[in-house]
Amino acid sequence: METKVLQFLNRYNVNFDDKVLIGVSTGVDSMTLLTILQKLKFKNIIVAHVNHGVRKESIDEEKFIINYCHERNLKYYISHLNPNTIENNFQEEARNYRIKFFESILKQENCKFLLLAHHLNDDMETSIMKIIRGSNLKGYSGIDECVYMKEYLILRPLLKVLKENIIKYAKDNNIKYFEDYTNTLNYYTRNRIRHHIIPEIINENESFHEKFLEFKETLNEASKIVMETCDKFIYQEVKRTNEYYFFTKKAFLSLSPFLQVEVLFKLLKDFNLSKANILELIKLIKSDKKNLKVNYKDVGFVKEYEDIYLFFEKHEKFKFYKIIDSLGEFPIDENRSIVVSKKNDISVTNLNKVWYNSNMLPIIARTKKPGDRISFSYGTKKVSKLLIDEKVGITKRDKVIILENNNQILAVLGYGKSNILANIKNCDIMIELKEKNNEY
Repeated sequence: METKVLQFLNRYNVNFDDKVLIGVSTGVDSMTLLTILQKLKFKNIIVAHVNHGVRKESIDEEKFIINYCHERNLKYYISHLNPNTIENNFQEEARNYRIKFFESILKQENCKFLLLAHHLNDDMETSIMKIIRGSNLKGYSGIDECVYMKEYLILRPLLKVLKENIIKYAKDNNIKYFEDYTNTLNYYTRNRIRHHIIPEIINENESFHEKFLEFKETLNEASKIVMETCDKFIYQEVKRTNEYYFFTKKAFLSLSPFLQVEVLFKLLKDFNLSKANILELIKLIKSDKKNLKVNYKDVGFVKEYEDIYLFFEKHEKFKFYKIIDSLGEFPIDENRSIVVSKKNDISVTNLNKVWYNSNMLPIIARTKKPGDRISFSYGTKKVSKLLIDEKVGITKRDKVIILENNNQILAVLGYGKSNILANIKNCDIMIELKEKNNEY
């Protein structure tokens, strides 16, 4: 097994002098990998252990790994997870906690390699879970042996090794380890697959693990071909900003249904969405409604006529309220501000500018509210209807700035001015909405 691990690490250019961070739970898998690294004479092994605080045995496991590292002069880091802070899926949130913990160590130690002890049985279980829950082509292939992150690699040297062989190696080499009794509970989907489904499959074919590896390779090769098509579409049709992805409905629907799913999985891979989640988003894209705004599974989905926006965070409604009471500049957001300056004898046609009487300050600058109406020479009109008629997208509607005095709307900046302004005399100031660019 040492030879397999060494060949694996050589393939990814991990040298004996390199710092390697290994996640150690004290279970048989991670203790075996840790032992092998020491036998191979890796010189800069760093151990990371998370005490999840769920089992009373966790205290003994933490003490064990601390003593183990002291005795072997291994550098180690310990973190404690408070299970009371987790409200939803414990396994998923604990996994996210571990990754953040590992990343903090990698950064602190300037380490480029994170080693995890997932094995072939883990891989088979993951693939079956994805089939049950639904995924994309890549997801069905299970766990990656190598994941290229921005500043480090996640490596899984035991991914093609069966659990039974790891246990045998541990016994043959007198490796001490702890067993987590929660792995025997049928409460978790993975455990039910491990204890009931996979044994039945192996009863049908004792070489199932070999067939699984063939299946995995086939999916991975097919996925590469599919990803080339997805990458081409994303390069040509998808725009990315710091806040969202943008593409048109027409371009997206030109893809086959299969590729629509694959593209969204690729764009939203950090959200851990299921196939059912992706299909729901596709329904929203296909919707006949011209404007939609939905927060779905932490993705902010916005549809403005034929334009689709996928925000990286839940899309909260923009709110702004400011008393304008003097000359000067009043920031709205990073791109816009209201500027009040002294102006005399000027005719204003620009809808972003209002000529006003300084003696009638202060006025209110704010975002719109339900029921807002503006007065024109022909009568009043709902601000929401004005913006719809102007074909203002739903996200921009939320950011439109209204000028108000004594509960009367003076202007919807950029879109309409009230006839009230025509009756104001002795105007001497300009109130102007200034934009750094047109993307707000």
